[in-house]
Amino acid sequence: EQGFGWREVMGERHNMRALLKNYEPANALRALMELLSLRQPPRRKLAQMKNFAWNLLLLPDTLRQRWRIQSGRRRSDSELKRLIVDRKDVPIRL
Repeated sequence: EQGFGWREVMGERHNMRALLKNYEPANALRALMELLSLRQPPRRKLAQMKNFAWNLLLLPDTLRQRWRIQSGRRRSDSELKRLIVDRKDVPIRL
């Protein structure tokens, strides 16, 4: 592996799933597209595409969990954005 380890790859996999469960649909799609458009070494990009495919396989379960989470939601993404520190070194921002 070229400087990226198992924890990084698994973290990305679960971050993608968290985006799908918690963000408003348009923001989730935008964030995933930004993530997938990042330039990375070929082996790292392959790992990223595998993570994306994993999330597609689990999409029915993710959407069930999303429904449960969103039914109790009280704040919009725009309201939460004020509470999140926006850093330029973090590739995905709300």
